[in-house]
Amino acid sequence: MKPICFVIPFFIEPKYWFDPRPKQMPNYFEYFLHSFEQNGLADLHLFTNANIKSSWLRNFSSIKIHKLSFKSLKQRISGKLNIESSHITPYKLCDLKPTFGLIFDDYIKDYDFWGYCDIDMIIGNLKAIIHQEALDQADLITVSRSIVGYMTMYRNSQAISNLFRKSPDHEKVLNSPKHYRFDEIGNQKGLIAMRQILDGHPEINVARIDRLVHNDSGYMNKDRNWLYEWKTGRLMDVLADIEVGSLHFVKSKHKKNFSVPPLKKTRDFQRIQITPQGILYKMSDF
Repeated sequence: MKPICFVIPFFIEPKYWFDPRPKQMPNYFEYFLHSFEQNGLADLHLFTNANIKSSWLRNFSSIKIHKLSFKSLKQRISGKLNIESSHITPYKLCDLKPTFGLIFDDYIKDYDFWGYCDIDMIIGNLKAIIHQEALDQADLITVSRSIVGYMTMYRNSQAISNLFRKSPDHEKVLNSPKHYRFDEIGNQKGLIAMRQILDGHPEINVARIDRLVHNDSGYMNKDRNWLYEWKTGRLMDVLADIEVGSLHFVKSKHKKNFSVPPLKKTRDFQRIQITPQGILYKMSDF
């Protein structure tokens, strides 16, 4: 049993009821799966209605994938949070991230922490980045700057799983179809989102880990070339010569020239490099 369980509900709904296109996971999801499997610290429960190519899968020990309709997920949300869920869209699930400890309580009950992360990531050796002191003492584990929606972990206790209720705006957020960035800083003046909750409650012990996530943009990789290498479970920021917990290519994935080649065989996933131009995985590409 690992100390952390990530839960990710990832759902795709067609824009129109007659949309014939299949619900496909993005190509980079293959790399997310194979890198997450070797993180050393966390398990993953992923809930989705999307099609996952059989060639992407193997007998993962850290990953469980649950096929679920979006209607069934909304029924679960209604039952666990005691709210009407007809207004909830896949994008609205971002606002619900702080409630995942309640929505998925039956899946995370045996873990010390529950958390979430995005799938447009390469995951490194989290065990080398999240030290035992944080696991023993922290109520939340996140990045150095602020609580973020792309990777945060909550201690699996009643008090911390219900932390979102300390916001006087939580009922408005949960019952509205609007997206408020409630899992982070909030997008409306005066809204009490998770960052404001933490700012107002200094007794909550937050472990802010500088190397937990590197983004492909922002202050870490602004105005510089960047190159990351994943090798047998460890992820290095090559140019800075430091090990990091994950790389989030939040902007690069939208670029037309960002290449994500398919893995021909799972055994090929031993060493990859990630650059602003895409992912390289064959030794001959280096």
